[in-house]
Amino acid sequence: MIGGVDVVVDHTINDEKYPTPDYKYKTFHIDAGPQHLDGDTALMYVRTRNVDDDYARAGRQQQVLRAVADKVLRADSLTTLLPKLPRLLMTIGNTVQTDVPMSLQLELATYLSKNSLHEVRQLVLDNRFGEETYSEQGAWILKPDRTLVRSAMANFFAPPTIASTTGAVAMKDNQWVRIEILNGTGEPGVAAQTRDVLQKEGYQVVSIGDADRSDYGRTIIINYGVPDDVVKQVGNDLKLEPNLSSLQGLNTSAPVDVRIVVGRDYLTHIQQ
Repeated sequence: MIGGVDVVVDHTINDEKYPTPDYKYKTFHIDAGPQHLDGDTALMYVRTRNVDDDYARAGRQQQVLRAVADKVLRADSLTTLLPKLPRLLMTIGNTVQTDVPMSLQLELATYLSKNSLHEVRQLVLDNRFGEETYSEQGAWILKPDRTLVRSAMANFFAPPTIASTTGAVAMKDNQWVRIEILNGTGEPGVAAQTRDVLQKEGYQVVSIGDADRSDYGRTIIINYGVPDDVVKQVGNDLKLEPNLSSLQGLNTSAPVDVRIVVGRDYLTHIQQ
């Protein structure tokens, strides 16, 4: 109904025991990297659980919800979706249960349509916040460490200016932004030349290397949790077009804040 969503798959998934409706199995495979998911593929992506764990699955679910919100709230999508709104509301009403009043839902939707999604945060309470054990009934559970959970919640719900560095501060001091650059052009030396450009702007480039393939036409900036303004600033400093592809990464504990896959559209800048 919304034409699919774009996500960055953190690692290749090859689940040979993905369950089917007839109680059999099939193989679900998806490669690491930027992917466009249709509805069926997105559903398998968030449901698969045999190649990692429940924590990673929860992270994928949050990632897809974020991608759906990003797609729906884009200005160029609203005109297309308006004629489908009655059907969309009926579908949501039949599959989602909530005690949030409709008036508040509309208020939240209006707010998100007018404000950047960088204020939308994601958190998975995984085994960093408790002890994995078994219940008296034999079920596998995560027994929370309430001190750690309270601390995480306090930080999560704190105003953005307290919980994390704001976009305004980040632009004055780029050193805190950890950047990885991957060459997706097939041309030698591109990652190193891009690193030199960003280091002159004060960014911390922690690693460079080759991308998963060498035929990227457009440069992609993958955001692993920094404010959107930081991603925009990186794009500006690289002199990329304003409508460059910017995607949300999944791994919130990634060793980098921003990953840049350099495409062939950037070659004209470094060859000048």
